[in-house]
Amino acid sequence: MYWLGQGQLYQCVDEEGSLDQLLRAKGDLMAAYKNASQVKILHTLISIYRAMADVYQEQAKIDRKNHNALLDSCLVFINMGVESIRHTGATGYKMAFDLSFASYQMTRGNFKSSYQILKQLEQADEAGTLTAVPREVLYMAFAVYYGMRRDFEQVAIYARKVSNVARRKNNDGYLVNSTQTKIQTEFDEEMRQRDESDREREQYFKTRSQLLVTIIIISALLIIALSMLVLAIYRSSVRRRNSNRLLNEQNHKLEQQQTEILEQNKLLNQKNEEIQSQRDEIEGQRNYLSSQNKLITNSNRQLTDSLLYAKKIQEAAIPSQDMMNGFFGDCLVFWRPLNIVSGDFYWAVQVGNYKFLAVADCTGHGVPGAFMSMLGITLLNDIVMHENASKLTAARVLDNLRIKLKDALRQTGRTGEAADGIDLAFCIFSTKTKQMQYAGAFRPLIIVRDNAIIEYKADKMPCGVYINESPHFTNNIVDLQSGDVLYMYSDGIADQFSGGPDMRKFTIRRLKEMLLEHHSEPFNRQKLLIAKIIDDWRKPPSGIGKQSPQVDDILLIGLRVK
Repeated sequence: MYWLGQGQLYQCVDEEGSLDQLLRAKGDLMAAYKNASQVKILHTLISIYRAMADVYQEQAKIDRKNHNALLDSCLVFINMGVESIRHTGATGYKMAFDLSFASYQMTRGNFKSSYQILKQLEQADEAGTLTAVPREVLYMAFAVYYGMRRDFEQVAIYARKVSNVARRKNNDGYLVNSTQTKIQTEFDEEMRQRDESDREREQYFKTRSQLLVTIIIISALLIIALSMLVLAIYRSSVRRRNSNRLLNEQNHKLEQQQTEILEQNKLLNQKNEEIQSQRDEIEGQRNYLSSQNKLITNSNRQLTDSLLYAKKIQEAAIPSQDMMNGFFGDCLVFWRPLNIVSGDFYWAVQVGNYKFLAVADCTGHGVPGAFMSMLGITLLNDIVMHENASKLTAARVLDNLRIKLKDALRQTGRTGEAADGIDLAFCIFSTKTKQMQYAGAFRPLIIVRDNAIIEYKADKMPCGVYINESPHFTNNIVDLQSGDVLYMYSDGIADQFSGGPDMRKFTIRRLKEMLLEHHSEPFNRQKLLIAKIIDDWRKPPSGIGKQSPQVDDILLIGLRVK
């Protein structure tokens, strides 16, 4: 399970895989961790601790919502690995955990601490205590660090260092072959010199023997010369024995070197077999993931097609821009669903001398929110169309809507029930006067008048079951003036997070400042400005970090009083 999880982790990092793939790698590693913990295989646990730290760190890069919690889990496994190294004395693992901790500090944004760790490891490299593989990993970590600091000159320097280390590793096989060739050449030269020496001695003995016979025949006086010859022969024999002894010693050394080379070749073959086995296993996992990705792609396409069709149905139930302009004159409609269909909706209708407008935010978004929005539209139509419009108040409409929603959702207030509901701002306009009624369920009404904001607070309860609900909603009578600009909105804009590592909310304060600054602009230009402000807010500052995703449905309706 450890090797399977490790393979999935490295494949995900290399191919920028999905969160699901990281979770499968984490599951396999956790299974290996439990097995290793039961039998207390400390060295295996150390390897698993580091792999788990890498999994949580990679998951934090993808899952920004749980970024800090995932990094905390990463730090836990780093500390467990360091403690195990201290307990077992397996200091060979220490550098790997130092690099993991440096990467963790980079992800946290603690660049100074990360840089100090990397510099300590580089000093160890300068002292000659690192092998080629850790040195290559260290240089790659430096390149990542300077890339995050946008120091591309240093990135290029460490990239070249990585390349140089890789080339030196690739030359190892050549050095072994060169050593073998050099040893064989020296051996051949030694044998050639020995043969030449033997031939010289043979010629020398032949000449001396002839000379000795001549000397014996000629004169006994040459006995002294003969003795000198015998002494020379003895010395030659000693030299030959010494030469033979040295040659035997050299042959023994050559045999030892050949044995070591054979053992190294055997180890290399075993490593190659292990690598090939791992490669086959990874290839099988890749094929399996490819088939699963195809199934997921087909399912996503079918789901998207269904949502797009549901969007057409929802848009048909909601007034178009032309219909809104027909009801209220110049009108701003800024509607941006999170997941194709929306839990935010707006509703408008005219009955006699009265115009009704609702801006609503249902519980949830996507398909659940869309179902709630369709239910809300149906109930509002039923309330307004089946009662005398002149006798309706904004508060009464919300009271009736709350009753009908509870009945439709079978809400009784008991513990464990779904607390689904609708937050909305509801207005009734009289076509004969400039007077309007407003009632709100968690959603306020803002009027910009004379470059100042007038806010009508909503009741702090939704249309739906609520533990602290009041018997009736509050009805507000508002006298409108020419030039007033009315705004009603959901919480999608205020709750939007900023890009980059800070993850700050846009807030109601910034929303009010934005509306006050641009209220005098034409609504079609306001719509473009609001979209740009929200999109710029989601971008990371100075290009550092990732763009923040949209977190909720967004709805903003604006009206201008003529």
